[in-house]
Amino acid sequence: MGLGVSHYVGDIGTFEANIGYGFSSYNYPTLTADDFNQSVNRFNLGLGWSSALSNIDYTIKAGFGYFGFSKAYSTLLDKAAKEINGSVNADVRYYFSPSNSIGAELGVTFAKYSDGREIILTPANDESRATPSYLSDLVSRTAGVASVKPYYMYSMDAFSARLGVNVSHSWYDGGKTHVFPDVKLAITPARQFSIGLHLYGGDSQLNSLSALFAHSHYLNPSLIYAPSWQKWFGDVNVVIGPFSGATIELWGGMGKAGNWAMPALIGTDEALRGAYYGMDFKSTHYGMAFSYKYRDMASLRLSYEGAPQGIDKGYTMWSDRAKSVFNAQLTVSPISALDICLGYELRSGRAIYEVGSDSDDIFQGTYYTLHTIGNVNSLNLGATYHITPQFNVWANVENLLNSKWEAVYGIPAKGVTGLVGIGYKF
Repeated sequence: MGLGVSHYVGDIGTFEANIGYGFSSYNYPTLTADDFNQSVNRFNLGLGWSSALSNIDYTIKAGFGYFGFSKAYSTLLDKAAKEINGSVNADVRYYFSPSNSIGAELGVTFAKYSDGREIILTPANDESRATPSYLSDLVSRTAGVASVKPYYMYSMDAFSARLGVNVSHSWYDGGKTHVFPDVKLAITPARQFSIGLHLYGGDSQLNSLSALFAHSHYLNPSLIYAPSWQKWFGDVNVVIGPFSGATIELWGGMGKAGNWAMPALIGTDEALRGAYYGMDFKSTHYGMAFSYKYRDMASLRLSYEGAPQGIDKGYTMWSDRAKSVFNAQLTVSPISALDICLGYELRSGRAIYEVGSDSDDIFQGTYYTLHTIGNVNSLNLGATYHITPQFNVWANVENLLNSKWEAVYGIPAKGVTGLVGIGYKF
């Protein structure tokens, strides 16, 4: 539950504030011999101010939060980790003219952990150690990232460019400073053809408990992780159309990331399920889409996206390591007030790696074993009815076929699920 308010202060600016609390209670099916129930408490507070004065626009935001698991699910991991996090961000932009401007984005983000353990993967190194060690002692630490992104921006009808640099520093285990370009180019030589290019790097992510939980509720409640960072990335996209309602999109990207955290099985220890493992990672993805729109009555979009797979390669945005993803979405409006959407998704080649240290061969060091986790085959249906332009009611049903797959290793995904709601635009 939460509450947000926004207040306009005359022509000076806008003040925003929000506060929220969340409680989750759920189990880890098939993870242990007996179902294990977990609960999570979350709290967040945010403040913001934005203003436009003469040729200057600026925004300042600050946030604070708490996140905590209730318990560990193993006697080996006897404590559940907790986290206090916060951030301060500012964006300032000065306009020389409507098409020329300079600006800077500044940010500081931190997370303070308590009662957590880290994965260390220490192999057996002498006869007195019969098994490798996978965990550190209990630690409490603070990780943070500070960044400055100055830029110059130029925009006109057929061409736009943002030329910038990203300077970031993360503090944890000695800290690292990264300096990378941040460049965006967009060219539209014709109304039905455009090319976009983005070259960037240097951004760090803390791998905070709250961020990982938002991605998967089944992460190990006792483990904490070091930050990851983007070394360099490049993305390109091409749009052709529309021609008589039809549009073709092509895109692709590649790059490298440092200590990138991906879900993994650590050794064969049941207590370490729901863990992430960080390593230098090569990211590559490519795709295409076809879409067609018939007046305001119907639209269709078909897309395919692929990525290579390996212990140190894949697509950074796909934590299930899928090799290919196919999506189809059909939207029809039999009457102007009603939108019905039928969607289908197939994620194939999904996998997870087992990572460990060999206790029988002290010279082998770390080993990696691939485990497949099956395909995602989901049919979804949604409908929205607009009672007025501001007021609507909606309903969504996911996985209509009640297909079975593993959300993560050993954790089954939900069957048929549904949600209904109302919306109102002020």
